[in-house]
Order: sequence, then C-alpha cells, then structure tokens
Amino acid sequence: MKLKQRPEFASLCASYRREAGLTQRALANAAQTSRGNISSWESATIPIGPTSARRLADGLRLRGIRRKDFQVRSEET
Repeated sequence: MKLKQRPEFASLCASYRREAGLTQRALANAAQTSRGNISSWESATIPIGPTSARRLADGLRLRGIRRKDFQVRSEET
C-alpha cells in the first residue's frame, strides 16, 4: 500500500511557498526537484523523503523552529 503525505504537511508546504512568494516552479528549482513533485506534496498525493524535505526547507529558506517543525511534520505519514 502506498502511503500518502499527511494533509497537515501538504497545507504547510503550500502556505510556506505562498508566504515566500514562490511559484511551484521557482520552489522546484530552488529545491532541486520537479514542479510535479511540489504539486504532489502540496496535494498530499505522495510522501516526501527526508532528503527532499531538507531541500524543500532550503528552497523555502526556513530557519529555526519553523524549519524543525517543517521537518518533523514531513516525517509523519
């Protein structure tokens, strides 16, 4: 059975992206992934792995508690 990402992480991801003023494509470029992956993570259709979560946090320029919270939520399935 394929696990999906939790909706809480998906909405957090989309919220942080919009807050940063980034399109899905711009975030994908910054996070070294595809726009399709960003879309899938934001719609909770596929889980995100730890390396991708770190790259996404980097692309979003998350720091401190926001980064830690983002990473913890990305690990919840």
